[in-house]
Amino acid sequence: VARAEEYVSEDHAQFETVVHDLERAKTIYEEKNQLLYKKETDVGRAEARLRAERAAFEQSKQELLHKAREEANNIVREARRSAEETIQSLKEQFDDHGIKERQKAIQAARTRLNEAYVHNISPKIPAEGRPVRPGEVQSGDTVYIRTLAQEGTVLSVQGKELSVQVGGLRTMVKMDACTFVGHQKRKKKINKIRVGGSLAQKSAEVRPQIDVRGMTVLEAEAVLEKFIDDAVFAGLSTVLVIHGKGTGALRLGLRDYFKRNKSIRAFSFADISEGGTGATVVTLK
Repeated sequence: VARAEEYVSEDHAQFETVVHDLERAKTIYEEKNQLLYKKETDVGRAEARLRAERAAFEQSKQELLHKAREEANNIVREARRSAEETIQSLKEQFDDHGIKERQKAIQAARTRLNEAYVHNISPKIPAEGRPVRPGEVQSGDTVYIRTLAQEGTVLSVQGKELSVQVGGLRTMVKMDACTFVGHQKRKKKINKIRVGGSLAQKSAEVRPQIDVRGMTVLEAEAVLEKFIDDAVFAGLSTVLVIHGKGTGALRLGLRDYFKRNKSIRAFSFADISEGGTGATVVTLK
């Protein structure tokens, strides 16, 4: 019996040890479980906070984008309105009721052009001599150009128009605007005299041109108004407008503009060497 009691005591002691170890393990597990739960809770709160911040950021971003779009649209509308008002003002200045004023402005501009830009050429002389007619004029002849109030040397005859050299100014003029000063032998070389000023330099080209590729129709019209007026003031008969091919929207829009412009007599696509359907030759009145 005593021996049995000893065994029982030993087994009980071992059992107590096992139970104690289990309880301690349970306590450690519960502590870790609580710590894990706390971390999960913290993570959940952080995720919720991030979601809220993200939602607020997206809302703020959309509001800023909307505001930026509105401001951009307002700027575009204002620019378009201003451009339309400018174009309308220009059209009103040069409508049918303002032809006399326009002719006065053209003549005044031509006078300023001659006085400001053309140097070292013969003094102005009265319009004398017989009119220039087809078949009676040749390269090298000296003619008096009434529209420029200057003498010039004929470079070539092109139908009813003459290519003439006036000092350093090379331009096309109408034959019926010229009278003979006297026949001269054809010169092999024409001495060119340098002239100043951008307008005279434009006139010195065989066919002045302007490039409006990349512009809207309204932008191109505003630019062409001044360009064509400058060309008319300089006494040019033709200019070249480069608009490109692209979708054709700019080309079609400009064709309507050419039809409305009272300074334009005719227009047609350029030769292949000058751009073909990507450019238009404009004949001025």
